[in-house]
Amino acid sequence: HMERHEEALPDIRKSVKLNPNDPVLLKAAADAVAQTPYIGEAESLLKMAVQLQPDSADLHVSLGMVAIKRSDRLKAKEHFARALELDPDNDIAIERMQLFTPIDRKNA
Repeated sequence: HMERHEEALPDIRKSVKLNPNDPVLLKAAADAVAQTPYIGEAESLLKMAVQLQPDSADLHVSLGMVAIKRSDRLKAKEHFARALELDPDNDIAIERMQLFTPIDRKNA
């Protein structure tokens, strides 16, 4: 699948250039770019989107996923925690936070 995403990069970049203030487009573009080796570009797109929609839990989840791909566990945890502050029922954020908070097996 990576090759298809890479083939789409010129079109994705063109769309972003034409619509730099569309957080939905920026997130979609970032999700596609994150499937390629250009993870830094995906992170930049998500940061642009977060500036437009700072209260979006989904954007913080996506930034957390990108941080994990970059092996930045601290930044990932910050983004997943922020997503949970914004949306306490966000399933992905809840699931990902468990990577950082070991479950107490005695009470499980």
